[in-house]
Amino acid sequence: MMVWFLWCILISLILYFLNLFIKTIGTPNRKFKHAVKQKRYYIIDDKNNVRKNFLLTYKGVVLEGEKHIDSDINSFRVDSIYIWTHNSADLTKLDLPDYLFIEQKIHKQYPKAKINWNNPFFELMR
Repeated sequence: MMVWFLWCILISLILYFLNLFIKTIGTPNRKFKHAVKQKRYYIIDDKNNVRKNFLLTYKGVVLEGEKHIDSDINSFRVDSIYIWTHNSADLTKLDLPDYLFIEQKIHKQYPKAKINWNNPFFELMR
């Protein structure tokens, strides 16, 4: 009887850790941190929630975007997007083609949105 009980506990623990491992592998935050380390493009965005900000990374620079909806009451279309970084020293890693690449990727998801950069570095390059 005790052997069966121990086997059940062992199998339960194995299934629990297997489930935990599978959940951890597929999380967007883990993928985002991996993309930052690899210095490639990745975005975490909930397109169904227009009030939730998105995070994106490109060339190791982490940017945050705030979506603003159209002022029309019946519309939930994203009208403008404000993008900034929390670490302004990272902005030296990006040049004009990088900013244009990021804008192009954002326009694929939000084609009618006007993108505003909240940093003077990009404005000087234009």
